[in-house]
Order: sequence, then structure tokens, then C-alpha cells
Amino acid sequence: MKNANELPKYDGSKLINLTFQYLETKLIYTALELNIFNCLETGKSIDELAKSLHLDEKNLEYFLKSLVSMDYIKYENGIFENTDETNYFLNEKSNMYLGENLLYWKDLTNIDNIHDLLKNGADRDNANKDNGSDFFDFRSMGRGARNSMYLGRVQGFVKLMKSLFDENKSIKVLDLGCGSGVLSVEIAKNFPNAKCTLIDQAQVINFTKDVIAENKVEDRVEVEVGDFNTYTPTEKYDLIITSGVLDFVKDMDNMSDKIYNSLDDDGCLYVSTHQMNDDFTKPKNFILGWLSGNLNGLDILKPESLVMESLNKYSLVEVEIENHPRTIFKKGNINE
Repeated sequence: MKNANELPKYDGSKLINLTFQYLETKLIYTALELNIFNCLETGKSIDELAKSLHLDEKNLEYFLKSLVSMDYIKYENGIFENTDETNYFLNEKSNMYLGENLLYWKDLTNIDNIHDLLKNGADRDNANKDNGSDFFDFRSMGRGARNSMYLGRVQGFVKLMKSLFDENKSIKVLDLGCGSGVLSVEIAKNFPNAKCTLIDQAQVINFTKDVIAENKVEDRVEVEVGDFNTYTPTEKYDLIITSGVLDFVKDMDNMSDKIYNSLDDDGCLYVSTHQMNDDFTKPKNFILGWLSGNLNGLDILKPESLVMESLNKYSLVEVEIENHPRTIFKKGNINE
């Protein structure tokens, strides 16, 4: 029985707040799609903005004031304007624009047809052809993820590399499934004697070339079109980068063997997985991020334990580094 003299056994605010979290997300998506944040780089009145975007003035005012309540825009003396943080992350002119990434994941994670999928299932055989390449727009994924990687991940990667290699060392780098190529580009920028080879699919690699050219490292970063599943290196490398790819590999033992044989004796393997547990119940963000794909029949992601087991099987041994578990591996004897 409910009791007015004591609080409930559990805190129900998490459930109640879901409604408002959904609304906030929907409003941000809509503002991005309507170019609201691009237009509010400088202050505008409601009538000025409504005319420029061909929107209903009264409803636009309600919409903008909702964004004000969420602290994404400011309102003073009848003028609406982005906050500094919004200009930094949600204005397309910013080099830290995250809107493309948000809208990409909005589409990728769409589960509007979840009732039908739960009732009828999915065509899993067709969904898993070519390792899910028909389901993903890898070019858009790379474009969207590029700026989000600079929210700390790239900085942490560069710091880690500087702890492993002398900055003047002549490093040979292989980047398997490079995506935007940001990690290798930053290696080239921070290690002036580094030479990098980047491998990814044809639909991705042109964007990778743009990133390389933008950072003016074309002389030390080259790209090759290829599938990381089937690509066989022909040289030895000081560093092999596998960022978000090993848990998609079809034959992990074959990949581990190729990596071992392609690493220099003192070389390093950089690993970043989706950290899926064996039951596919954690971590939450990746479980939710992959839900749409799973419901639509994709079943290509491996648990992290299978990746680690294979690396160890082929004598690729983890180097224990504080705050970087299961990240750096070297050749070794697993029985030592």
C-alpha cells in the first residue's frame, strides 16, 4: 500500500524522466534537420528566423523557447541566439561540429518498426551477407565519427603512443579498417618520421584521403582499398592499429596469425573493441547502438573475450598499462 509518510522502495524518477529525455533528443534532431543552429550563430528575432526558414512564426517561437529551456540557445530582448557551446558543437561552420554524427546515429538506431520485427523476426541470412556492408553506410559513419573522436579518444591515443615510441623514431604503421584515418593522421602529425598505410573499403577511402589532405600529411600517409578481413600485409610494422574492427572479423584466429607475422619483434598492436560481454548485455551504449541492426538480422559482432582469447592463442600478449586495459599487445610467450 502507498504510504504518504515514507518514500517508495525504489526511485521512480528514472522512468518518469524518460519522457523528457526523449523529447529533448527529438528537439535537437529537429533543430539540426531544420538548420536552426546554423541560422542562430548570430542573434535573430522570431520573425526574421521564421521568414528565412519558411516556418510558422508562432510554433517556431514555442520550439525555440523549448531549446532555451534546455540551455542550447539564449533569449534576450526578443532575440534568439546559440550559446557558445552550441556554436562549438552544433553549428556546421565549427570544426568540432557533431550534428552529422548525431543525425547518422539517429537513422542507424531507428526502431520505429520494432513491433513488426518482434512479431515477425528478420531475414538474417541476407542481413549478414558481406559482413553487414549493405546495412551500413561506412562513409557516413566515418564522416560522422571523425569529430566525436576528438572529445578525448584521440588525445588519449596520442598520449599513449608517446609513452610507447620516441617521437623521433621512424615508425611504420598499418591501420586496418581505418575509417576516417584520424588515428594514423595524428600519428603522422605527432611523429615526424612515421610512415602510415591505411586500409579500408572503397566507399570509405575517398573521405579518408580528404582527411589526409586536409592535415597535409600526404607524403607520409598512404591508403589502399581493401577489406581488413582478407587483407594480408606483406611487410613488418612497428604499430598495427585495429580500432573497432577485431570484433567484426570473420575468422579471428586467421587475423591474429596475420597480425603476429606482420608485427616487428618489438612492435605494438593497438586494440579498441566494443567491449561486449559474453551475454551481450553490456556496455549499455553499444548494446543500444547495435539494437536496430540486431533486430534487423545483423549478427556479426563478437564478444571481447573471443578477441582476447584468439590474440593470446597466437602469442599476442597484453602490455599492462594503467587506464588502458586490453589495449596494447606485443609478441610474447603466453606461458611465461
